[in-house]
Amino acid sequence: AEIDHDRKNAELTDCTTHPDYRGRGLSKCLLHALHGGLVTDWHVYRVYSIARALETGMNCVFRQMGYHYTGRLVANSHMPEGWESMNVWCRTL
Repeated sequence: AEIDHDRKNAELTDCTTHPDYRGRGLSKCLLHALHGGLVTDWHVYRVYSIARALETGMNCVFRQMGYHYTGRLVANSHMPEGWESMNVWCRTL
């Protein structure tokens, strides 16, 4: 989590799961643990993240964890495969 102490928010970045372990809910466990630590240790109550628009799994995780879809950044991230769009997700803890 990249914390903005002045605004009491954090960006959750660069989540991935090794292909051999996908589908086990590990991302949800990680996010749940991060949320708890952000609130108790850092007094952070708002979080946000971006997810590759075409990556169904991570977008589903954010939705299941109570994040709200707030829009799409079109072709804004250069990935090895080329330019990709990113979905923006926000949540109050």
